[in-house]
Amino acid sequence: MVFLLVILTNLWIWKIISVNILLAVLLIVTSCLFFKSLGNKSVYFLLIIAYFLLFIFQYKTTSIQPLSALTKNEELTQIQRIKEYPPTFLQLGPKTLWIPAAHWLEERKELIVLRHMEENVFEVLDPNLYFFANHPRERVGYTEFEKFPYILLPFFLYGLYLLFNQNRKLLFWTPIPTLLLFSLIGSNNPLGPFLFFPIIACSIAIGLEGAFQLIKHLKHQKYFVVGFLIVFVLVFVQVVSYAIH
Repeated sequence: MVFLLVILTNLWIWKIISVNILLAVLLIVTSCLFFKSLGNKSVYFLLIIAYFLLFIFQYKTTSIQPLSALTKNEELTQIQRIKEYPPTFLQLGPKTLWIPAAHWLEERKELIVLRHMEENVFEVLDPNLYFFANHPRERVGYTEFEKFPYILLPFFLYGLYLLFNQNRKLLFWTPIPTLLLFSLIGSNNPLGPFLFFPIIACSIAIGLEGAFQLIKHLKHQKYFVVGFLIVFVLVFVQVVSYAIH
């Protein structure tokens, strides 16, 4: 019940449904397989197949920029940074050798590629991207929207903690290839980095179930649950109204 609540009450899945129903179905199936695999290793093979298909969707629908290319703003920043480097010289006996430190650190393609890969990884790891529409670090040229209601962020973090303790191997092999892909292609996709949808949705569901277990023996447990559901509905309506306007 909690799992279905998380899957169906987020703006992300409905936005995907409006654009690509096949992708939405695949995401829901993958999320179900991920959730079921926590206690049943027999579905691992199906989960791998589902993730492989999602990888294809993510790659095909993402606008990929060359890692070695610089935008106009990056070019201006690079020029400014190069000007800030002091002249570097090395005295070798009677000869003075000039060391092009600024070129090595700012203009080498290898370092530019590594810098872009690092930026791509940290962009998709930022919780703001999923719960606050990337505010206050909105990116120019990207479609930003609040994918999950922000009230679910604490449950997501708690769910990650529980998931780490329950199944570290699953938590390892799922995000690592995903992060590798995003480091290479970036996340400029109108539907966002949806490869993370299953793990985020499942982590939220696990966190909610864990929180409900913690208050299970409280005297007024029902009031806590009803209060949370009321606040959750209000937040979800707010998120949807912002998205519409």
